[in-house]
Amino acid sequence: MTTAKKLKLLAHKADKPGYLIDPNSVYIGFVGAILLDLASEKCINLSGDKLEVLQHTTDLSETHQMVLTELIDSKKERTLKRWVSRLGQRGRKYVKHFNQQLEQEGSIQIIKKKFLFIPYTQIQLLDIKTKAQLVHDLRSVIFNQNPLPEENEVILSLVAACKMYKAIAFNKEERKQAKLRLKEIIKDGSVSQNVDKVIKEMQAAIVATMAASTVAATAANS
Repeated sequence: MTTAKKLKLLAHKADKPGYLIDPNSVYIGFVGAILLDLASEKCINLSGDKLEVLQHTTDLSETHQMVLTELIDSKKERTLKRWVSRLGQRGRKYVKHFNQQLEQEGSIQIIKKKFLFIPYTQIQLLDIKTKAQLVHDLRSVIFNQNPLPEENEVILSLVAACKMYKAIAFNKEERKQAKLRLKEIIKDGSVSQNVDKVIKEMQAAIVATMAASTVAATAANS
């Protein structure tokens, strides 16, 4: 399973439509997951000063290919920081595109509704079993001190970056424990340098997005 899909399953509420966290954090987190998936498949290189494209095609998903094509079509080289910021602004578009694939797989249901003749969309998670297993595996690392499997290294880092503690913690006390444990895991070098690099840029992008949203809301209400 790709990290992008893991992030989407974790981000959704299990019992009703909607996300567990702010949608903007999901969008930026999703972009980070896509980039880390592409790096894992040796499609891009994140270790240098500038993001480097190594392959022009990927079979990960159509959405992964869409992002990779955008990297390829860029007329100038950019740092990872610039790419996270640039792609993060289009994160909603990428998530919407990926939702179509998830619906075809039977993982989610896209529900179209109207309010006062204004159309809007809700997403209902259907693949509860896969989400539950993923949550179980991550909780075993956080609360049972089990070794961190390589395949879950990235998604745990993304959970920390997006502050998605509600996905793996069932109450306020567990959320505090999860936050501290994830800090320890990242600090002690359990995650790779590339992952840590992307996570830091994502966190900066999320903070910037949240700040911009607050300013806009304040201006609208003043």
